[in-house]
Amino acid sequence: MRIADRIHEIACKIAPDYPGIGDAEQWEQLYAIEAAHEGALRANADLHKLVSELAFRLELTPDEVIAIATEATP
Repeated sequence: MRIADRIHEIACKIAPDYPGIGDAEQWEQLYAIEAAHEGALRANADLHKLVSELAFRLELTPDEVIAIATEATP
C-alpha cells in the first residue's frame, strides 16, 4: 500500500465530515487528520475538567463519578 493511499484511508475514516475529504489533496487530508486529532484532545480535556468539577461538587472522587457514568450507560 502506498503512503498516499493510507493517508486517504485514515482521513476518510477519522474526518468524514470534512468537506470534500474524499477528493482532497494529500496535504489537506493531513490537515483534516491533524484537526480531528486536536479536536479529540480538546474534547478529552473538557471531559476531564467536567468530571473533576462534578467530583468536587458531589464530594466524590473522579473515579466514583466515572463509575456512576459507566453504570448509567446501557
